[in-house]
Amino acid sequence: MMILLLGLIPGAHHPQGGEYAGVKTDDLGAPVSAQRMEDGAYLVEAPAYDLVVNPDGNVRSLDVGGTPLIGVGPDGKSGAFFVGANNEVTGFSKVEMRGANELVCVEDTTEVRYLFFADRIEMVRSRAGDRYRNWVWVPSAHITRSVDAPHDGVIDLIEKPFDGYQASPRWFTDSGAVVYMPYLTWQSRAEILADRNVAVLSRGYGEGEKTPFVIRPVPQPEPQDALVFDIQCEDPNFMLPGGEPIRFPSRVENISRRAVDVSARFRLLTFLDREPVATACYDVQLAPGKSQALPLSGGVKEPGVYRAELTLLKDDSSLRTIEWVFSYDWENWKMPLTRPADFEEFWEKTLQKLRSRALDAALTPQPDKGGHKVYKVNFRSLGQGRCYGWYLVPKGEGPFPALLMLPGNGVYKMPIYMVHGRYALLVIQVHGYDVDLSNFPSESPWKSGDYWGEWDSREAAYARVVYANCVRAVDFLMSRSEVDKEAVCVTGGSQGGGLSIVTAALEPRLKAALVEYPGLCKIDWLYRWFLDAPFPWNGHDPRPQGMPEEAFLKILSYYDPANFAPDIRCPVNASIALQDSVTISGAALAALRGLKTPPTLVNGVWASHRADERTNQAHLDWIREVLMK
Repeated sequence: MMILLLGLIPGAHHPQGGEYAGVKTDDLGAPVSAQRMEDGAYLVEAPAYDLVVNPDGNVRSLDVGGTPLIGVGPDGKSGAFFVGANNEVTGFSKVEMRGANELVCVEDTTEVRYLFFADRIEMVRSRAGDRYRNWVWVPSAHITRSVDAPHDGVIDLIEKPFDGYQASPRWFTDSGAVVYMPYLTWQSRAEILADRNVAVLSRGYGEGEKTPFVIRPVPQPEPQDALVFDIQCEDPNFMLPGGEPIRFPSRVENISRRAVDVSARFRLLTFLDREPVATACYDVQLAPGKSQALPLSGGVKEPGVYRAELTLLKDDSSLRTIEWVFSYDWENWKMPLTRPADFEEFWEKTLQKLRSRALDAALTPQPDKGGHKVYKVNFRSLGQGRCYGWYLVPKGEGPFPALLMLPGNGVYKMPIYMVHGRYALLVIQVHGYDVDLSNFPSESPWKSGDYWGEWDSREAAYARVVYANCVRAVDFLMSRSEVDKEAVCVTGGSQGGGLSIVTAALEPRLKAALVEYPGLCKIDWLYRWFLDAPFPWNGHDPRPQGMPEEAFLKILSYYDPANFAPDIRCPVNASIALQDSVTISGAALAALRGLKTPPTLVNGVWASHRADERTNQAHLDWIREVLMK
């Protein structure tokens, strides 16, 4: 029998702490042993778990406190395994211990490393390719629920989920043990497991490659592990009326087998600087398996967007915090704009210059997709530039309604989207390069490396080209005989959401706009308060060297969707992901408040830069009602 003692590996990633402040750090003095079994598998025994890795590198079993956490996959041998493109279980031909707490699996150029610690398991991949892209976990019947870390949202483990994505969830068991998992997606894969969803750990958010997947079992949960909060609001959009207290009638449940005696502090905070405006405290005393009401309430005076914060406390030490965004008396919020006096004149002159030359559109037929003919298109835009896109037209007699879809941020090869309905679709590359990037230079054409980093002057800002391309796309649709000129609409999410606001303002011929978690809104806020947000600047200061901040903010003001909003004439449907820290939710609500006619709003109150089931349904309803009638 080979016994291995725990040891740190030089150069390996060893994160401290976890999603919750109460998670214990490594107990490096506790032993972790590994032994080779008779069948060639590896048995790893640690204070927090027992793990068996099969000879092919897939995980056979994981037990916490004697409770099996994973079941058995289609190969009959593994409960956590890699799958290829056809969901076949994929193993490794070379598996061996390397160092004191590391198991290495190699196949061709792919390498997977398991790192074993007293309180967790880490897995890192390199050069995974399609064959080892997804790591599938089959939950055992002992897993009773999976709870999202940011807000304790529960995923149905049986029914096919709309969106099974979960951020760092906790898995609860019928024995009271808990395991913290990485970012994952719950999927229905009948070929793997017929009667239960499976958890898929893929390459999203850099986990598994840039940073390891971390699985952290907790045999004896502490309060921060064991308590589950259900935050409720009388308004499904978390948009509360003026003249009344802020109320979130909620509950807390103890899922462990031990009594809990802690307190919960509830605070209402200003959105930008997080200054407290109201505080209340509650005792949480729960027997095992019991729950109690938490009538969270407080008061604010001024209309606007706020944050709510619920912190779990033990002896004045913070164990865990949940935060969410809401609005108060939004209809009466007098959001000041930064719109310059010559804003309208600047954009009138820009559009005159844009349309001073012929559209000069070119269409190249491509293979049909579904019931639509497909074209690769390009047309003249601002100056000598051209705009490129995919254009899909239903087969048969027109004219057809048309939808301009504006993309999310980035320079990437644009796919051809499937259209589920008899309407034309135009999707453009707003940065001015071909959909397949065939004409994109080997070095970035932008000195900052990104088109949102070019702000040398009001006229030279690359955003001017981007906004002009969006308007020119409407010109293209209006030029087409197969398009119903009275039924042209615009939509987009993230960057595309902000661009949809701009396009709807600059183009009065549009019938309607669908705006989803829009970016770029309140661009002065983004610079002053959210420079580190992933979009649009991701921590890089875009202000040209030597330019005073006041002058820079003046340039930005000509490109702020919030300053365009008052010019929109068409109906606007909008959805905001209130937990969004990429395209900041409070900034989006501020911009939409500037519309002269209030939008139809459906918020994803716990969504973070994505649609949830409710906002997705609103999207589908809009397509049926606006485009397909």
